[in-house]
Amino acid sequence: MKGLLLLGVATMLLLTSCGPTKRYRPVVKYAHPSGGALQQILRGTYGDPYRYAGQGPNRFDCSGLVYYSYATMNLWLPRTARDQSRRGKTIPVGALQYGDLIFFDTRPRYRGKVNHVGIYIGGGRFLHASSTKRRVVSGSLRTPFWRKRIIVCKRLIPGRKPAVQVWENTLEKNRSAQVLPTPSMVVETNQSVQTDPGTQTLF
Repeated sequence: MKGLLLLGVATMLLLTSCGPTKRYRPVVKYAHPSGGALQQILRGTYGDPYRYAGQGPNRFDCSGLVYYSYATMNLWLPRTARDQSRRGKTIPVGALQYGDLIFFDTRPRYRGKVNHVGIYIGGGRFLHASSTKRRVVSGSLRTPFWRKRIIVCKRLIPGRKPAVQVWENTLEKNRSAQVLPTPSMVVETNQSVQTDPGTQTLF
């Protein structure tokens, strides 16, 4: 009987240790989500190292970066890219705005199921935690790999069209320093944006 009791205790301990770790709860810095708030958050994460299951504040995987960024604006999302893709308003690629989420299938053998997510930052680019580059980097929807791998795009930040970031030149200039453009580089845009398939341009 004593042996069975010890076995039961050992089994409970084993199951507990194999369970999910406690989810990190980011500090809420903004009462409501907005493009401006998100910009400040992303500037602080650009270049941070990649870590599987990382959810901040200094290490991220792809869905962890989204979870952290939106939670900091008091918008709480599920923890995985697949579950995050079920939230928000579905939008076409050509209608992407700053802060929208782009969900991909990046598997070597395409299955049409979400396993990666990035945050749109304007100019046909998105920010994501890359497992291959091992840090938070920007990617381009003009790249055939990314353009062909899009599963769905979602909008979670309500309200007026947010500021669009001019990334094309500034990211290249600041890549070695791993810093994002300053707020002075932001331009407001309300005009319609012309697009080609899978991309959005600023001009």
